[in-house]
Amino acid sequence: AARAALRLGGLIGGGEHWIGGATTVVQTGEQLDRGDDEPEILALLERLRGEAAAAGGAVHVLNGNHEIMNAAGDLRYVTRGGFADYVSYDDPTVPTRGAVPKEARGRMLAFRPGADIANRLADRKVIAVVGDSIFVHGGVRAKWAEYGIDHINEEASAWLRGEVERPPEALL
Repeated sequence: AARAALRLGGLIGGGEHWIGGATTVVQTGEQLDRGDDEPEILALLERLRGEAAAAGGAVHVLNGNHEIMNAAGDLRYVTRGGFADYVSYDDPTVPTRGAVPKEARGRMLAFRPGADIANRLADRKVIAVVGDSIFVHGGVRAKWAEYGIDHINEEASAWLRGEVERPPEALL
């Protein structure tokens, strides 16, 4: 569905490379927990960020609540294929928070703050200002707008990198 939407928008061609020129795209999260092929979607969006920039365009990929949920260990929406995609990250020598079913261990370890996938997610914002528009997956309450978009993004990134123990209150 992601590929079809990008093709429909004239942003990628048959080889799935950027053909959108100077177009700006904002993807507001939910790359996870919406079906299988998540590693491919994450990789495609990351590659398109670089290709778009080289062509004078931009691809802004944000973290939505499902990216945050996975980093927090909330895997209730993960598909069977979504667990299978990350089985290679399982390491029986690494403890997890609480009891984790064997099929979920790889995903839990890949997405936990400070781990490989979470570190990649830490490079993304949860709120972006593009031109004179603000983009976020679910909205920003006045309290958090006053607190500051930059603070929220910095705190979310620090948590995803494993630098702080708890996710920022703004994400909860």
